[in-house]
Formats: sequence, structure tokens, C-alpha cells
Amino acid sequence: MDRVMLDSNVIIKHLLGEVDTTPVWQTAVVYYNPIVYSEVFYVLLLNETGERPFTLKKRPEIVKNAAENVITEMGIFREMLFLPVGKSTQTLAENLVKEYGLLPGDAMILATAIENRIDYLITEDRDLLRVGSAEGCQILQVSDYVKGVSTG
Repeated sequence: MDRVMLDSNVIIKHLLGEVDTTPVWQTAVVYYNPIVYSEVFYVLLLNETGERPFTLKKRPEIVKNAAENVITEMGIFREMLFLPVGKSTQTLAENLVKEYGLLPGDAMILATAIENRIDYLITEDRDLLRVGSAEGCQILQVSDYVKGVSTG
């Protein structure tokens, strides 16, 4: 089985019904890191409340009221394996920022995948897709991964 890390944008699009990741789950062991978890949680919270970030910061009762529904949606992470982020991940991420011009969050996600010898990072992020592959980790869109699985 492939070892696959899903980027936050793929998980969000899956939860919103915009991308079908079912074939990925059927052919791979799927991983995430704390950056992905945090980004998904944040976007789902914004989506659930319909509020702007500043409003949520100033009105914690809105967050409390939305928490149960959002946490239920976050249940998708129970089907995935957690990869921690350590000091060496940070150092590798810094090098990826310098080498590829990635933003820090993207670099941390890719660094986690590289450090843990993940075969594929699945994303819809153009900046990560531009990298193509790094240190043995191939970066693909969901559709390209699914095509490769069905033909390979």
C-alpha cells in the first residue's frame, strides 16, 4: 500500500463534496500532521459560522456554539495516522522555504512527508504542485494520483 499524506485543502474539499478522495483511502495508508489538522479545523469553523476570523476572535460564544458540529466533521482524522512535527522537521521546512520559495505551512507539510518517507503528498495547492517531487516524495493532485493507481 502507498503511504499518502493529504494536504488540508484536499481534506476540506472532500468534506465539502468538491473532491472525491475515496480511491485514495482504498489504496493507501493516509497520514496528516498538526499543521493539516489546524488548517482544516480553522476553515471548517469559518465555514460553519459564516463569520470572519476577527469576529470569531472577539466572540468566543460563536466558536463554542459551532464547536460540536465542527468536531464531528473532524472525525475524518480518526481514519488517518498522525505524524508529529519536531525540531528536525522545522529545519527541513526552513530549507524547503529557501529552495522552493514555499510558504512556511506548506513547507512544514512537505517536510513532514519527506521525513516520514511518505510516497505521495496529495494536494490541490499550486505552490506545492510546482515542486513536483522532493527527496522521494511525489506531489500530485487527487485526480493524478487516482489515474496512476488505476493504471499502475
